[in-house]
Amino acid sequence: MSYKKMLQMLENAYDQNVQSIRRKKMFGDRGEKLTVPLLSGASGIGKTACVREFCQKKGFKLVQIDCSYESENNIIVHLNNAVINISESKINGCVLLLDNVDKANRGCLNIINQYSSNYLDTEMKYAEPQNKEKKTACISYATAEVKYEDLSEELFIVGEQRS
Repeated sequence: MSYKKMLQMLENAYDQNVQSIRRKKMFGDRGEKLTVPLLSGASGIGKTACVREFCQKKGFKLVQIDCSYESENNIIVHLNNAVINISESKINGCVLLLDNVDKANRGCLNIINQYSSNYLDTEMKYAEPQNKEKKTACISYATAEVKYEDLSEELFIVGEQRS
């Protein structure tokens, strides 16, 4: 697929997702599934550069996650941060580029499926200092519920894989 066709595919998928999210807000139903476009091809054909250009045109932040070794918790953390930062107007929007999406584990695929259904309902693990006053290196891990019935139209997930 040419660079121009990949960019057009991203723009079309994003526009369709925006319309689906708006219909859901207007009519209150689940609406159509959101599209998670998949860019596939050999290394060096411009898949990542295409996503960077899309982000630049939209004024969106780009977050790259390699699904071949990063956990679903990392995706959840980035999704949660993006939703918060968009709602607080700290960023205009965010594209999560899931590299090696074909190597994603079941948990990652579940998060992608939730996104495509325009919601997120899961748990996120995070590190928390045990002794905040002394600022020691000891940490403990906590869990927080992450639940969004409606995801922002400025949040977009793109998959990428090498063929």
